[in-house]
Amino acid sequence: MESLPEDIQYDILLRLPLKTLLACSCVCRKLKTMICDEKFKTRYLEPSLLMLFMTRDMDSGPHWLFDSVCTERGQHTVSAPIRGWICVQSATKLRLYNPIANKILRLPVSLAGPDECLFGYDEANGVFKVLGFFNSSFKVYTVTSGNGEGSWRPIECEDPHMYVIPSDTNPPLSVTNALCKGGVLYYAAITIPYHRTKIMSFDLNSEEFSVNKLPEGFILDDDSTMVNYNGKVALVNDSATELQKTGGFKICVRNDDSGKWELERVVIPDWKNKFRPHVLTSFVGTLGTGELVFTAPTSWPRGGSEYVLYYKTGSLGLSGTFLLEGEDIGAYHSVRACLNHFECLFRSTT
Repeated sequence: MESLPEDIQYDILLRLPLKTLLACSCVCRKLKTMICDEKFKTRYLEPSLLMLFMTRDMDSGPHWLFDSVCTERGQHTVSAPIRGWICVQSATKLRLYNPIANKILRLPVSLAGPDECLFGYDEANGVFKVLGFFNSSFKVYTVTSGNGEGSWRPIECEDPHMYVIPSDTNPPLSVTNALCKGGVLYYAAITIPYHRTKIMSFDLNSEEFSVNKLPEGFILDDDSTMVNYNGKVALVNDSATELQKTGGFKICVRNDDSGKWELERVVIPDWKNKFRPHVLTSFVGTLGTGELVFTAPTSWPRGGSEYVLYYKTGSLGLSGTFLLEGEDIGAYHSVRACLNHFECLFRSTT
């Protein structure tokens, strides 16, 4: 292959499956350089749907799809996937995990924290960063080689606040109620000392905080969920109940051009006729291909089957995929849907 012109080599690499690329990068330095090139990454990456499964067994504790990264009991928090990586935090460990390449980067923790973490990608500098909440202070960890070799840097914030932990904390796995878009983290927070809920943003390049003003008529509460809506950052409130009653739901969407948040309403034709009154399904975001994605509320004890529903505007109806079926899956389990996951073997540094 090395005798071929470089543009033909490039085209061949784009057609290879991910695991073959991983093998190529291990045996040939030139191919590794091509594969790790930013232009190649951009062209190769295509979003898919990443599902994080959890089943709860009262005798032996929770069982995870990613056993190698979640091996201890207790509460775990998982970030939305970013460029193939997820951030997993427990009481004593903080790790970045690539489920496709099966790679783990261990980050330093101590008795001082961090209490909570948010994971993002600094597009300007091409590095992953973790925003840590340490009691009443904030620190940033820049991921270079991982495995605890770096350190947390303190940063200033003129608006004291705490990160709002997702209200669904009963299962031992929760997904951070935050999104990273364009090198900026967006997340729900509570002000100190007045305990008012608001949306904060953190620029991963300048490492500066900002307060986002929401429109009148949208109340931020414990049921508010941050989602990716057609490539934009958005908030929804208890969409499961609203869908059940009206066949639609309100959504608060951030306008990328103006930076303002605007209220919209999403209606799914014939929704009420397709679902029994007692079946609740929540909106969890949109795929890069435009489909709206719905799953059952994650904290409900239930059995029988798990499903994901897709709807594309203008289509004839909903399409569904059954993820788990049968009575053997247990009386209490949940599925975490993380959308637009990129199957990526690349590290943050090359």
